[in-house]
Amino acid sequence: MPRIHYLLWAFVPPALLNAIIILQPWFSQRLIYIDPLLAAEIAETCCSRSFGFASNIGVLCWASAAACCPLSAIVLQRGTASRPLVRMLITGALFTGFLCIDDLFMLHESVFPRLGLPQLVTFGSYGLIALTYLAVNWRLIRENELVLFLASVGFLAFSVMVDLHGSNGKLWLLVLEEGSKLMGVAGWCTWHIRRAYGAL
Repeated sequence: MPRIHYLLWAFVPPALLNAIIILQPWFSQRLIYIDPLLAAEIAETCCSRSFGFASNIGVLCWASAAACCPLSAIVLQRGTASRPLVRMLITGALFTGFLCIDDLFMLHESVFPRLGLPQLVTFGSYGLIALTYLAVNWRLIRENELVLFLASVGFLAFSVMVDLHGSNGKLWLLVLEEGSKLMGVAGWCTWHIRRAYGAL
């Protein structure tokens, strides 16, 4: 099978999930994609297990990668693994773990703005952290399924751009933002879990 098959493992499941969410006629797509607590607040009737389903899937993906990477780094540090590899796994775990917490507690959407930090500043800071992570670990990233990594970052960046633009209550923009985010999260976490597994 060609090496590109890892893209299928990473992106086909979230693409299918997006298609099911968009096409199913029983539940509100908006309430499925957004945070479950936010969905419960704005829903006309409370509550449904569909609230925040896609958001919860994303948090689980973040958490999976954030847990796999440091565990692998600890095991590898006891062996003969190169320091750059261990460093990448640790920094990847820290960054991914922070993104998980941000997603779970809506830091950039609710918490930071209340502290006086607008989303533009927050996203700019995240972008600088991502570029630093990319620069520090570029050699290992370039040598290991670069297409998957860049595609994942592309989906996440597109989601951020749509978020900054604002949905203005339009469902299709929300679906575009959250659907792209789900694709990016799945790809990002697949890449990091594959690196941890491959290193072990």
